[in-house]
Amino acid sequence: MPRAVVCLMWWVWYFAYTIVRIHSCTSDVAGGPDASLHDVTRVSGPPERPCGERLCCCRSQKADCSGHRGKLNYVPKLPDDITDVDLSGNSFTSDVLTSDFFANLTHVTSLDLSRNNITWLPRSVFRFTGKLSELFLNENKALQLETLREVVSIRTVRHVSAKGCNLPPPSADLFINSTSSVYSIRLDSNPHGGTYNLEGLCPLESLHRLYIAQCDFKQISSSCPLPLISSLDLSGNTLREFPKMCFGQGRSMFPSLTYLDLRYNRIEELSTADVCLPSLITLDMSFNFVRMYPTGTFSSLKFPILEKLRLQHQTRYWDIFKVNTRIQDYAFDNSNLQELDLRHNELEFADRGSVGTHAFANCHNLRELYLSSNNFSDVDDQRFLSLFGHLNSLNTLLLSNSKFELLTTKTFANFHNLLILSLDSNIITSIPDGAFDHLDRLEMLMLSNNKIKTIDKHTFSENIQRGLRALTLGLNPFQCSCELLWFQRWFRTHQKLFTERLVDDNSYRCQNIPGVALANFSMTDQACLLSPEVSLFIIQACSVVIVTLALVSFVFRYRWHIRLLMYEVFRGRDDLRAQRLLSNSFDYDVFVSYASQDLPWVRQQLMPNLEIELGLRLCVHERDFILGRNIVDNIVHSVDSSKKILMVFSADFVHSQWCQFELNLCLSHVMDHDDALIVVCVDDVMSRQMTSAMMAVLKTTTYIQWQEQEDAVASFWGRLHLALSEILPQREHYV
Repeated sequence: MPRAVVCLMWWVWYFAYTIVRIHSCTSDVAGGPDASLHDVTRVSGPPERPCGERLCCCRSQKADCSGHRGKLNYVPKLPDDITDVDLSGNSFTSDVLTSDFFANLTHVTSLDLSRNNITWLPRSVFRFTGKLSELFLNENKALQLETLREVVSIRTVRHVSAKGCNLPPPSADLFINSTSSVYSIRLDSNPHGGTYNLEGLCPLESLHRLYIAQCDFKQISSSCPLPLISSLDLSGNTLREFPKMCFGQGRSMFPSLTYLDLRYNRIEELSTADVCLPSLITLDMSFNFVRMYPTGTFSSLKFPILEKLRLQHQTRYWDIFKVNTRIQDYAFDNSNLQELDLRHNELEFADRGSVGTHAFANCHNLRELYLSSNNFSDVDDQRFLSLFGHLNSLNTLLLSNSKFELLTTKTFANFHNLLILSLDSNIITSIPDGAFDHLDRLEMLMLSNNKIKTIDKHTFSENIQRGLRALTLGLNPFQCSCELLWFQRWFRTHQKLFTERLVDDNSYRCQNIPGVALANFSMTDQACLLSPEVSLFIIQACSVVIVTLALVSFVFRYRWHIRLLMYEVFRGRDDLRAQRLLSNSFDYDVFVSYASQDLPWVRQQLMPNLEIELGLRLCVHERDFILGRNIVDNIVHSVDSSKKILMVFSADFVHSQWCQFELNLCLSHVMDHDDALIVVCVDDVMSRQMTSAMMAVLKTTTYIQWQEQEDAVASFWGRLHLALSEILPQREHYV
């Protein structure tokens, strides 16, 4: 390919790249002509602009000249107000970085050379950067350790970062005779393993902050103190115990250390016998595997001025070994402690074997206590107050997602200085009146995602209502009724108080009215005139009346069923009936009760068979009732004057009032005289047509069904004769 074509293609590519770079500065980031209003407002501060011969993007005092990946071999001229320059990802090599490479960066204070191919940087390269204070050399994978000696010797440099450069720990003689003003060094993500020796850093007399996170070492050591280091980051390594930081005779390796980060290690056994950290204020040991905090672990004898202790997420041990972390009595025996973070530990606070009753003893100045995502189920007031009741200085208490259920007027009565109380995502079902009245200074209360159904005007005192600045009660199953009207009005008129409304008003819903928001449900004043107690009494009284009426109706409807069943259960034997039959005070053998429409059957079938063939005397009202006497008297007299009672059931019998009267009278009669009815059905009667008395009789008494067939007729009369056998005349037999 001709050289001219190659040059032309290169210039075309360079022009296209420049256009893209300019567009990225003006459109994508700053919100160009096609950007939405949301995109524009999302970017704070002034918009980005092309700069540095259009090879960089500038915003405020920062220039981004990164990502050219070998296409940029010099530093373009930048505006004089630029103090922060990013040259990362440009594939710079040490050969390119000559002594005049940074000649255009005379005003720069922060320089990022990360993700290049730098191996060696002499101090002379920075002769034009007279104001440089921050230098980033991260992820230059082949960077030589001697480069650190060169850059820390730059008079103005205060902060050096060499993360992910595969650097070993500084050798013992690396910084000897070096004059350094470096305040902090980051050596994170330089895997080493074994013991990390800090002896090489001892000559750096101005070093205050040291970061050696994620270097995979199991312990640290040094034969000399690092007297000015105040912040030490050892997170993300493989420490299995609290690092030993003592020399002989109790001298400290870090006498000025105020902040120690031990997160994301593998610490299981916690022995703080050799800590020697007299100035430590903040200790973060979150995300470890601590099994137990023994008595005196964080006492003031070992940590004389410790104020902040963070012990989150020791559940990593639970996830593997299925054993809860335990806290012994007086583990936090430190009156200087002001912040204690024990979130996400699955601590069983109801179990005295897991958390000692005096675990938090002598922490009188504790102001912030974070206990969310632990287990407070079955913790009553006595247990709660024995653990925390003496912490009168608390101003922040977090108990979210802790299975917290019991809430009484005594639970938080001792915490007069509390400003923030979080009880989100628990199983609280109700708030007793006055439960928070003792919290005179309370400003933020979080109770969302519980099981609270109602809030009334007595739940929060007027003093609490005035003092609250934020209140969260969303995602509770509110029962929208008269009892909730007061809370609804408060909710509507104090929108800023309920901070969740700014994010999602749907979190306040009526559980008992699907699809209705708390702010929108309505009830008439008339519906709420009665108090809940009166309404409850009325409902109970009406329920009793309804149940009583239903019971009376049931008993009345099935009165004969009940009476006949009771009669069958308690009736005597044949003695009373036999004595009655032996008396001669009867005018009739059988009283026949029938409907007038069934008289033909009585005359043609019943009377001939019983009177002519059997010689019985029947009482038939058309024939035997005494003229001029009241019908009722005739019925009563005839029933009392008959030995047996025979009922002729039919469809007409159902509709006859006199027949029903006779049936009720006869039922009472047979029960009084310990007798039984004889029932004959002359046609098929549907059950839905029968009265309750007829149904009761047919369900409790064996009856005889009349049928016209010849063989059925013979069976009918045989069964009827058998039912009347007690009163049949004794026939004489002649020889």
